[in-house]
Amino acid sequence: MKPPIWRWVLAGILGVLLLQSVAIAQTTQIILFDGPDFSGEQRTFSSGVRDLNNNGFNDRAESLIVTSGTWTVCSDFGSRGSCQTFSPGSYASLGSFGLANAITSMQPETSSSPGNSSASPRLTVYSELGFGGNSAQFTDSISDLIPRGLNDTISSVQIDGGTWKVCSDVGYRGSCQTLGPGSYNNLSSLGLQDSISSMQLVSGGSSSNSGSGSGSGGSGSGSSSPTGLITVYFDPNYGGTSASFSQSMADLIPRGLNDMISSVRIQSGTWKLCSDVGYRGHCRTLGPGSYSDLSGLGLQDTISSMQLVP
Repeated sequence: MKPPIWRWVLAGILGVLLLQSVAIAQTTQIILFDGPDFSGEQRTFSSGVRDLNNNGFNDRAESLIVTSGTWTVCSDFGSRGSCQTFSPGSYASLGSFGLANAITSMQPETSSSPGNSSASPRLTVYSELGFGGNSAQFTDSISDLIPRGLNDTISSVQIDGGTWKVCSDVGYRGSCQTLGPGSYNNLSSLGLQDSISSMQLVSGGSSSNSGSGSGSGGSGSGSSSPTGLITVYFDPNYGGTSASFSQSMADLIPRGLNDMISSVRIQSGTWKLCSDVGYRGHCRTLGPGSYSDLSGLGLQDTISSMQLVP
């Protein structure tokens, strides 16, 4: 005798619910490793963890991979202490983020979470490490920190909303880094301590070139394609084989340049250099200038893609 039709209907409903639960579980995932370069014992998480002591992995992680979602990892339980925000990518050494053997809690970000890029843009700067000393808060770009008396005085920052490009020269030029929401208690690990001269809100706000009242109307409509030129070198100090590019390269493997670049010269444009193909992984945004040794930026022999950004 055939089973009643309601059994088939119930089985179908249960199947749909199971697939939905699996899809939800896979929307965020992070893998922690207790050794550098993704070595040693590992743990995989798809939901937030308030205290890794309960998982036997407190203060053990030295590298991590974010396979999906955006995660905030912190040095204290309950998403407190020193925190950093990681987008999908591979992070071979957490020492450069001040988090090697220091992670105690993790939280995937959602649209309703405080401190994510969909929140109202807000960046707070501090004159001392660990969010100490004098502070100032910004909700829009500022192209020149000199009139504010903040030029080359910033040692730590807290970003509560928006994505910001912080640069060593006025006008969003020089050596730049793009930072998302998170707590950055020591900018020396990013090569930016006491060297920031301008800060640009690149996403999360209605304007990213206002200069925060500086009167810089911006050049260009923002709709035209950016132009630039970058020359890469196999060896430090611009030695060895070289190649020049005037447009983005999503994958350097076919060019024989993957994980081979040790120094660069940027003649024009702003470039995002990333450790993974497709402009993913560990990335640094650099403006025009000469960078004789990329090891100081954590990029020596690790670049797999280069993006020309507006």
